[in-house]
Amino acid sequence: MGCPRLVHVISKILTHYLGFVAITSLFDVQNQEHFQNNIIVGFWHGDSLTMQLLLRKLSGQFKGIKVIITTDARGSYIEGLLKVYGAEAVRMPDGLRIRHFLEALQRIGKDEGILAGALDGPTGPIHCPKKLLFKLAETAQKEVVCVSFHYSRVLRLWKRWDKYAIPLPFSSITVKSEVLSFKKEGDGHDLSRADCRRRQRNS
Repeated sequence: MGCPRLVHVISKILTHYLGFVAITSLFDVQNQEHFQNNIIVGFWHGDSLTMQLLLRKLSGQFKGIKVIITTDARGSYIEGLLKVYGAEAVRMPDGLRIRHFLEALQRIGKDEGILAGALDGPTGPIHCPKKLLFKLAETAQKEVVCVSFHYSRVLRLWKRWDKYAIPLPFSSITVKSEVLSFKKEGDGHDLSRADCRRRQRNS
């Protein structure tokens, strides 16, 4: 989980940094009508920090935002950020260990509100969506909104598997989204991981 004091300090630094980015940058959310109160939001793990800006914005409109994050120290830093605007962290282990928590996750997925998670997280490969969010959407019969972030200026950690993005102050950040309606009996619409990956790459 990490040293509590260190987690608190790093979370504070990140919170203030993101606040500075927010007030000095243009943050444009396209297709705002895609974001409703009862959806699942998927994003690329490399955009996890920038996703905090979108979640902060959504928290002004919607209550009950939950975010799936890892149980290790990385998740502790993100949990500190979420608490600032009243979102709730859903801590889950990495890899195959998460299967023991699927039933609990499915119950959470059915709750009213927004549930967000990294499509390719927590360990990649990059831009290869996992099944988890789609299974939750199938169980809850909810729409999945896949989001992508586009930067005029950004610092990327190229040696990380997810090419982690750190948004820079005095920049423009555009949020694009695609709504994927999960397949229901007889409606003829299929939600596929390949489709999500293709659409996000082309966005």
